[in-house]
Amino acid sequence: FFIHGNSTSSATWKKQFSSELFTAYRLVAIDLPAHGSSEASPKPEKDYTLAGLASILTEVIQDLEMGPYILCGSSLGTNILAEMIPFGIDPVGILFAGPCLMGEGLGMDKFSIPSTDISALLKDESSIEAIINYGKLICHSTDPEDLELFKTDFNKVQPPFRSLFINSIFSGNLGDEIKQVNSISCPLAWVFGADEKVVDSNYLDEIDVPKWKDQVFKIPVAGHSALKLPAQERI
Repeated sequence: FFIHGNSTSSATWKKQFSSELFTAYRLVAIDLPAHGSSEASPKPEKDYTLAGLASILTEVIQDLEMGPYILCGSSLGTNILAEMIPFGIDPVGILFAGPCLMGEGLGMDKFSIPSTDISALLKDESSIEAIINYGKLICHSTDPEDLELFKTDFNKVQPPFRSLFINSIFSGNLGDEIKQVNSISCPLAWVFGADEKVVDSNYLDEIDVPKWKDQVFKIPVAGHSALKLPAQERI
């Protein structure tokens, strides 16, 4: 299961879906509420929070009854994965790409790169210039189609998702995600782009979380959206 980040969509994973490396697997990418092709929530104050999103995605995955499964999240998707753990998910592995987990004493100020302008994510309406500038930061791609896809996805997000979501974070409406990932027994892989411009790619190095192969992976020639690269280029 692939879970995208804030203001993107399931199309984030199109290169994984076209890779021959995954032909033996069933791949499921989900559009978050108010993103991509998903409808807006009729209960936005409840659902546009980390707990609300985690509850919705847990229900979707459990209803599919697919047997053994792996979870993969990007950016906000990594927070959602951590918040799903108390709901009783049972994956055989979790991959966090561009992780930005928070916990007791670990807020956004601990991992955000101060020079990065994320203002486009803080409000429901932004200028084209702000959207393009943020897209360039997270895509780290020379393919113009990647940036065009980001702009399209960003503009598809239905208000008031961004404003309600960020207000819920600023009001402390989230769990201790570091504690939550320490409570699950499956392997956890952590992946950053080596050219990350949004999150400090070193912030998890000294934090006590289970790390597959005892390391945090840094992918060359990649930014915050580390898994936008074709899968075969990352092996």
